Amino acid sequence: MSRDVASIEGLSVAFGRPPTQVLALRSVSLTLRAGQITGIVGESGSGKSTLALALIGLLPQAARVTEGAIRIGNQNIAGLPEARLRAIRGARVSMVFQDPMTALSPSRTIGGHLLDAQHRDRASGRSALRTRAIEVLRKVGVPDPAAQLDRYPHQLSGGMRQRVAIAMALLGRPELLIADEITTALDVTLEAQILHLLRELRSEIDGAILFISHNLGAIAEICDQVAVFYAGELVEEGPVRDIFHSPLHPYTRALRDCDPARIEGAARHLPSIPGETPVVRAPPTGCIFAPRCSLATELCRTKVPVWAAIAEGRGVRCHLAVSKT
Repeated sequence: MSRDVASIEGLSVAFGRPPTQVLALRSVSLTLRAGQITGIVGESGSGKSTLALALIGLLPQAARVTEGAIRIGNQNIAGLPEARLRAIRGARVSMVFQDPMTALSPSRTIGGHLLDAQHRDRASGRSALRTRAIEVLRKVGVPDPAAQLDRYPHQLSGGMRQRVAIAMALLGRPELLIADEITTALDVTLEAQILHLLRELRSEIDGAILFISHNLGAIAEICDQVAVFYAGELVEEGPVRDIFHSPLHPYTRALRDCDPARIEGAARHLPSIPGETPVVRAPPTGCIFAPRCSLATELCRTKVPVWAAIAEGRGVRCHLAVSKT
């Protein structure tokens, strides 16, 4: 069994205050292990990015952790002051965002960004930092890395900018690398290259990768473990093969069946799940997915399902799924 890099224990996050608060995450528990890529899937508003921001201590001011713990190793970072969180970001947890231009200043060279990312190692000297930057750029597949240090972000393609952003995240040798929708803005060819890079990094870094994406094909291609989120709840978790071949939760099955890659032949309309993801302001009285679930019973509408562990790393939050196992 690989070591636990990070563990989320009963985490709840709220935006605002009652009665207008939004319960963005509710009682989420998840473990991220070294050597694994864990995928997070779910519709917009399911809590994926909120979880990522909580893991790196970048929740907006309007958000607050109302209960639970976020452990990086043995340290609970939930509620730590900003000064202590700054010591953790980059060194223990790093994040790559969807748009690399939000991480790269147009007025700074690539070398300037990479040297700044090594601010904790400044005592090593500028030459050593530059050498390390070149090594990491080469590792993430940037051609002629030494020459790229003097270029500006707008002089690189979108795929190269994303590689630079990944290099910045790796310079601190983090235990946990969070990739939040990093292939969404890329074309199919560049997406395949970045996914291949993440697969290679899994063996390069002594830690875990959290990969957040709407793209089920990308999740299926590179992830070892998958966690399915809906309206702030973790509704199913399991090995990638189990999630795609034998999903237990109706929502997971609906997501899988909406994947355009599963459509055979021409189709006038793309499959979709009826209804919308709800904005949750108070604890639900039943299954949060029941209003959109074609299989929902009276039990589903009146009793909140509890998390049921089916096997090691396999679990579900659904009355119907538990009754069949």
